[in-house]
Amino acid sequence: PPHQTPPLPSPPTSDRIVSDLSQNAMRDFRTTSAAAAGYSTDLCGAIEAMLHKRPERRASLSEIMSREFLTSWRERGSVVQPPLIDIMEQKQQMLQQPIADCHAWGRGRAIPHLREDLLGICIVHVSCGAAHCAVVSYDGILYTWGDNRSGQLGHGDKSRLSRRRPVVALSTSVATVACGREHTAICTAGGDVLTCGSNELGQLGVDEGCELLDAMRCLLFPTAVAPHGAAAYAALSCGEAHTLGLTLDGTVYGFGAAEDGRLGFDADSEAVWIPTTVDGIDGVAVMIACGDDFSAVLDEAGCVWGFGANFAGQLGIDPEIDAVTEPTRLLNSPGMARCVTHVACGGDHMAVIDAFGGLWVWGGDLFGAPHAVLLGAGQPAAAAGVGAGGEGGGE
Repeated sequence: PPHQTPPLPSPPTSDRIVSDLSQNAMRDFRTTSAAAAGYSTDLCGAIEAMLHKRPERRASLSEIMSREFLTSWRERGSVVQPPLIDIMEQKQQMLQQPIADCHAWGRGRAIPHLREDLLGICIVHVSCGAAHCAVVSYDGILYTWGDNRSGQLGHGDKSRLSRRRPVVALSTSVATVACGREHTAICTAGGDVLTCGSNELGQLGVDEGCELLDAMRCLLFPTAVAPHGAAAYAALSCGEAHTLGLTLDGTVYGFGAAEDGRLGFDADSEAVWIPTTVDGIDGVAVMIACGDDFSAVLDEAGCVWGFGANFAGQLGIDPEIDAVTEPTRLLNSPGMARCVTHVACGGDHMAVIDAFGGLWVWGGDLFGAPHAVLLGAGQPAAAAGVGAGGEGGGE
């Protein structure tokens, strides 16, 4: 009738759901918001049955759990995620320990500064290239930032980033990462290898005619490297333009630039495009490391094998030898334990830790035999780990 006040306009669907869980509101939600969000009709129907406006008609828990879509999901035992309680316990154990902060310096910064964009993220692995960085979190998420002229950050473009960004193109958990000058190699938790960045000399391990390469021979997204052999990869290391991979069975593969024998074998050309086995190492390899143009492998007996350039004494052998094209056992120096536990390579130098905790370095400005490095301001101290920077860098 004309004298009646016209009704107020209906509130938005979301407001009606919050204020009045009526059957009509739930039906509207199921057909609009839920469908747009990608929820299945079966799931929406189950929720509607639990929230029926008449209590006597609401579905019980046993009725909901007996629905076909939930039953089939429970039967897929091979893909069911760990129980939520297990995940929560793992997270609780992690959070009981202090989360380490990440600091960075270089490129004009002489003093380490806190990476505030990584606060609150539990970082378990760090790798740096010539001008880009990559870190892996406890959750298996890969973050990258820095120079990106060859797409080495893996974000699908060549834009430089000053702050970390997760590599969302990865659909699986990451275990470790290695950075070269302008390329990145990624090892997943399942032992697969993906690479991105410059493939000018085959350092990405993909065929020269790969359709995903752009006009500058770059991969902008992480791309899988075809497996070679049955064993999964356990570790990766990148040089200036070459890459080494170590599998769980102790086999070493190399690909990329082959100049100076840095891949550990004679190559017919300057580039090796697919992973190739590095032979000549007596024993099972347990650790790999790459310098700019040389490489090192540590076997299970604690012996270090080196190959590649030696113009700066980076292999610790006779400086008259410019390069070694096959794995050569590096000589021990007086006072060095026979067994080495850790090896690292910089741009033109190498560092190892022996079984006594002694730190030894050679190459760069330290020509000739390995030199011992005193730790702890001259006081006896055992080294636990070592890393080597780029050409002219330090440990």
